[in-house]
Order: sequence, then structure tokens, then C-alpha cells
Amino acid sequence: MNKSIFIFAAIVLFCLNGVFSQSGLIATVFGSQGELILDIDDQDKLQGIVKDDVGNIYFYGGVANYQGGVYPFDFFIGKLFQDGQLDQSFGTDGYLRGDFPNHEISIFENACVVDDGVVLIGNAANYNQVDTNTFYAAKVNFDGEIDLTWGNSGFFTDTLLGMFNSPGSVIQDSEGKIVICGSTTDFESTYVEFPFIIRLGSDGIIDSTFGQTGIILFDYYDNELVNAFHLVDHFERHGEGAYLDELIEIDDNYFLAGKFTNTSFDQIHVMSITKNGEFNPNFVAQGLYPIQIDPGSNHQLYDIVKKDSMVYMSLTTTGLLYGGKQVVLPISASGNIYQEIVIECNDYDEYSRFIDFNNDIMIVGGFSEVLGNGLPGHFSDRFVCNAMKSDYTLESTFGENGSFVYQSSIVDIEQGAEDMILLEDIGVLGGYANRVIGDNVTDFMFVAFSLSNELQIEENEFLHLIYPNPTKGVINIPNGAQNVFCFDAGGRPVFFESLNEHTIELKKGVTGIITIQYTVQNESFFNRVVVY
Repeated sequence: MNKSIFIFAAIVLFCLNGVFSQSGLIATVFGSQGELILDIDDQDKLQGIVKDDVGNIYFYGGVANYQGGVYPFDFFIGKLFQDGQLDQSFGTDGYLRGDFPNHEISIFENACVVDDGVVLIGNAANYNQVDTNTFYAAKVNFDGEIDLTWGNSGFFTDTLLGMFNSPGSVIQDSEGKIVICGSTTDFESTYVEFPFIIRLGSDGIIDSTFGQTGIILFDYYDNELVNAFHLVDHFERHGEGAYLDELIEIDDNYFLAGKFTNTSFDQIHVMSITKNGEFNPNFVAQGLYPIQIDPGSNHQLYDIVKKDSMVYMSLTTTGLLYGGKQVVLPISASGNIYQEIVIECNDYDEYSRFIDFNNDIMIVGGFSEVLGNGLPGHFSDRFVCNAMKSDYTLESTFGENGSFVYQSSIVDIEQGAEDMILLEDIGVLGGYANRVIGDNVTDFMFVAFSLSNELQIEENEFLHLIYPNPTKGVINIPNGAQNVFCFDAGGRPVFFESLNEHTIELKKGVTGIITIQYTVQNESFFNRVVVY
């Protein structure tokens, strides 16, 4: 058989029979066969990833150039298309980096996507200023520039109780308000940490309708919410502190969670605040609500997600019960705690970092390490996520017996996931790869896995096959296609040249996910193609 005829016959047979893409396997359409490692500077620290409404990916944290024994971080945000390619039109060559004004060290710690950009919160410091940490928020437009009309020339900051302030999480609520949580240190007594909640308008200006000042402090010692920081010193509180790390909106209230530190160990604590800035009267506790599932050990919360009427919290402990295991703690909107969900791997310690839902499947993960191996860079760290059904058993059709694990072909590096986003057809894990080469220490690393178990190509779709996919820009479209238009992931038109009646060539420099719209016999069709 002629080779070209054989290839065409195989394509037609493939399309007639259909093909299944098992969820939990490497998604080779992303990056380089499912993996992307980006080396921006000597030390690249990823704090998280978020997505916009059309599936573009924004990753943020800090980057630093080695300078005589130190790494002075700049804040950083970059943008990827769904296929893992940098959007070169964002910022400068795909990213924005800089410092909070009048500070030498800055980093973005958390972010949320709003209608016209990304709001980020972070902290900043200067050298030779011991125990200082300035909290700030910023807004970056979708073109990768600081929005100078937001807040005070693009930024919001407040000294709170002093200069040592730590950001937790930021959301845009259902009314368009920007809500931020974190902790602030009282320098007047014994350096005690107090949780704070701040609400801004969509313009980055303080919203004084929240409480009395727009900023509320929780005095856990007296178990009360305090406006304008009217605190009474309690010198006996040395060594204690309460933090807020995570924030979501649920049932028109703010659900907040973090850790409470006593003199011995860290517990989880949760609270619920109304949009008026008062304790939620329908929550089980009016104020501090400490939780420990592994008694006498440290607990650390990393992520929370709302699903229906429940909140699921991803955490780790150092205790004998759950140390080295992935733990999810379900809690109702009213504060009722349910049985913890535990995932254990026989040969690895696993560390939770993120949690989300794909329909009714819960995906939770982070990274894992070979049991008993404390040597860094010894082939031990892996990206990992586990898929669980509604009965909290592993979904066997996901990956290998319910788990997706990944170790880069560059095996002599530590690697692990810190965050995850779920798109329509793939999940993307964002994290780090420790590659020590000269002054270089850590790079950004991303890995994608498939999500869909559904038949991707129907019996009649060979009539509308667009190929090759991926492509470098030349695309074969169906015979008889008319009214052809191309759009990028942001919905912007992409220009092309018709080479003949069934072949087009996109303008040079176009990359990412391209949607092709056309009509056949007055019926409209849409197809997506990856351009690299």
C-alpha cells in the first residue's frame, strides 16, 4: 500500500472508531510532551497559579538574581497559553517583575482574577531592617502592566499594627469587592500575631462600609473583632499567635481559615464573618474555633475549596496519625466538622498543597518523597495528585489506580507541585524544579494531565478533521468550508492567508490555542488547534 494512502486510511479509521483519552495521564499537548520548565533568573519561586475566563494561565511568585550571598527577590507574574507557551505580548517577553515602591525585596504570595486583570497580594522588605515585612496589594492588567489607576498608583498598603505583616489570601466577592486576609504583629507588647480582614472596592480603595474602617482585626485573646486596632496589651501572650491563610465566600459570608499557635504547637482555626464585618451568628463558633486532628502536633493549612454546601480543607500534620499523608478535612458552612479524608502511599511521604473539584471528582495533591530518604536531590521528589469519588475512594479510571504521579526526565532534581488549576480538558500543576547550575538554584516547573474520559472524536467528525494539530501555522481545513475565521484564546481575531481552498496559513508569530470557526452547508462549526 502506498504510504500516504495508508496514513490517510489510518486517520479515517481512527476517526470512525473514535478515541478515548484517559484522565490522569500526561497531557502531551502542553509544553514539551506535557512538561514545561522555565528558567527566568537564578532563583524562581512559584507561589501559585490562577486562570482567567478563557483558560489563560497566570503564574506568580518571585524571581531573584544572585548577589553576593543573597537573592533579593522581585515580585513576578507571567502568562501562559493553555498549551504551555509564554504569551510574549504580556509584560516584557511574557512576564512582569518589579519591586513594591521603596523596597528592595518583594514577592507575590496570592492572587485572584478580576474582570479586567489580576489582583495580587504580597510582602516587601528592605535590607538592614530586622523583623520588618510590609504587606501590599497590586493590580496587574491583562497586558502585563501595573494598573496605575488602581489603589494608590497601582498599589494598596497599610501598616496595620506595625511593619511586620503577612498576607494570606485574596478573593473578589460576589459584589465585586476585593477581600484580603492575613496577619499583623503587635510591636507594642510581645510580638503577637493577630489576624486581619481588609475589604477594598474594585478600584483598590478601602471600603469603609466593612466594619467601621474597612479593616477588621481579630483579637483572639478577648475573642472579639476590633475596628481601628484598639487593642489592649496582654504581655502574658508571649509565643502565641493566630494567622489567616485562606479565604472564600460561602452563603454570603466570608469563611476564613488559618493556624493558631500556642506555646507548643500549631492548630487549624476557622471563623465566619458577615459582609457587615461581624461574627456570623449561624456559625458554630463566634470567634476562635481551633481544630486539631493529630493531637499534640503541628498542623498547616494550604488550600480550601467550596463544593455545594461544604468546604474542603487540604492540610498537613507532623503527627503520628497523619504525618506524611495527604489529608482533607470537610467542614460545613455552619462549622460542623466531618471525618477527615486521608490518602496514604506505601513507599512515599506525601505533602498536600492544593485541592479542587472536576465535576464530582475531588483532586488533591502536592508532592511526594521516598520514605526514609532525607537527602535532597536524590531522585525522591515527584509531582502527585489523587482523584477521589464522592464516597472518598480513589477513582480507578484516573491515572494509575486513582493517582497521577510525575517525575521529570531530568531526574537529578528535586521537584514538586505547589498549586493546580483545572481547565476544560487538562489540569495544570505548577511548582518548582531545583536545578543547581552555578548560581542558578530553582526554576518554575509545570506539568499537565488529561481530564476527560469522554470520546473525543465522534463518528462523523472525520468530515471536519482539522490537521495537523499541533501545527506551526499551516492548517488543513475541511473541504467546502466557508466563512472561515480564527480567534486566539482571548477572543481576538487572528489573521491568516488562504493557500488554497482547504489550506490556510496563520500570520507569523502566532502561538497558543487558536479557535477556527467555519460553516459547511450553512451549519457552523468550531475547532481548536494548538499552534507552536
